[in-house]
Amino acid sequence: MKRVKKLLSLVLAMMLVLAMGSTAMAAGELPDEPAAVERGTITINNAIEEQTYTIYKILDLESYNADNNAYLYKVADGWQEFVEGAGSAYLQVDDDGYVTWKSGVSADKAAEFAKAAVAYAKKNSIPSAKEPVKAEGTTVTFTDLDLGYYLLDSDTGALCSLDTTNPNVEIQEKNEKPTIDKDVEQPTASVGDILDYIIKIKIAPGAENYKVHDQMSDGLTFDSNSVAVKVLSKETVDGLDASDKDAVKNAVGTGLTEGVDYTLSAPADDKHTFDITFADSLYAKLPVGGMIVITYQAAINADAIEFDKVNNKATLDFGDNNDVTSTETPEVPTRFTEINILKYTMKDAAELGLAGAEFTLSKNEDGTDPINFVDLGDGNYRAATAEEVESTEVKTTSTVVSPKGEGDALGRINLDGLGEGTYYLKETKAPSGYNQLKAPVKIVISPVVDDTTGEVTGLTVQIETGEGDNVVLENANPVKVENNTGAELPSTGGIGTTIFYVLGGILVVGAGIMLVVKKRMSSEK
Repeated sequence: MKRVKKLLSLVLAMMLVLAMGSTAMAAGELPDEPAAVERGTITINNAIEEQTYTIYKILDLESYNADNNAYLYKVADGWQEFVEGAGSAYLQVDDDGYVTWKSGVSADKAAEFAKAAVAYAKKNSIPSAKEPVKAEGTTVTFTDLDLGYYLLDSDTGALCSLDTTNPNVEIQEKNEKPTIDKDVEQPTASVGDILDYIIKIKIAPGAENYKVHDQMSDGLTFDSNSVAVKVLSKETVDGLDASDKDAVKNAVGTGLTEGVDYTLSAPADDKHTFDITFADSLYAKLPVGGMIVITYQAAINADAIEFDKVNNKATLDFGDNNDVTSTETPEVPTRFTEINILKYTMKDAAELGLAGAEFTLSKNEDGTDPINFVDLGDGNYRAATAEEVESTEVKTTSTVVSPKGEGDALGRINLDGLGEGTYYLKETKAPSGYNQLKAPVKIVISPVVDDTTGEVTGLTVQIETGEGDNVVLENANPVKVENNTGAELPSTGGIGTTIFYVLGGILVVGAGIMLVVKKRMSSEK
């Protein structure tokens, strides 16, 4: 970046060296005085919109001879201390007070000179030659200027100096406003999942003092040990699809070292989740048109359950230390949703909720490795984090139970904090007197994507119905799980015993009648 700024100033600086180097002749030997042209104009083309441009006059032009390329400069008001101090590495003043470029100092040092001059001006509150101008288009013009040697500064860094050979000077803005972009690899996820973030900074010429501020919502827990920073060359960037997250993440680049190339502050003093500040020594090594790639991770924590998403955004500060400009990314959301379940049976042509049914939810069809939930009570559950599963203070379970409740709450289960994917709801225990489901219910959570922006705006819950070629997904939230009672069997020994009693009674009565008849027949004989 500094290399570009040096190149940017090289041509004008060389002119300055030639001009200042030709002031050895006495003022009286200059045939022309600048009486005919007393005012100058500086026009900046290709200006960066919304950037503020400031102009300083370092040297006064006493006289010049354009034909002989001869100029007499003297120190402008307020700049004597600079010329005798930091500026003395680049400028020299003779006994008559005339200033020339220092012998033996190459012209490519002009960028260093410009940076030192800007720092001096701001530290000492040197007034600008004209009111600073914020670019509203691609052109900025300073008019009605005294002829002299000027320095232009912008939010993106020092531009260049003004050579007074031509009082009406046009400058091409070579600096650019750096850009910052941010992606998350998981636009949907469950509570407890680990999210992978990518920050991409386009390296711009002229910019300096990059500082990244990252702010996460309360539903995210940052892993400071996961941070990795690398630099991609311009050639690598030109061959990449910057929107391809995997391509950017896996691109080969030069890794940066924490504590040497950058400093990580987590949490940051400015209340951001973390800040990354790059070392001054790094900028000379950064390839213009290349990219700084920052990757890191964060986990969705329990606080996220209050919302249907978690957010993360980043801000890039740049410019000189005294006049910082920022650019911010939009919030990058990761969304999740809930599965509502109704356990019921049909009674009098109406759905009647059933309590006591037990289920597991798994991403495996056979029900292995069920998801753990935190029991919030009354049939409400929330996906548990890894820390909560291991904790002895938080009650977690892989079995969810349909509650007793009253009215509509009877038999209803709510499973919150779930992201995109295919799930299998398996009934492991049916309510007493009811049949247990033989097969799990296949539930699919899918993202809703905006056709214009490509952003995930929500999630849908569907169940798979049908068989073979007729399988379809139907919207279903709540997911309704019906249970039927078993077939009622006759009571043991019911009507058969009654028959025996009746027949037995008849036989007894018949035997009595036979006995009476037999006795009468014996008496008659």
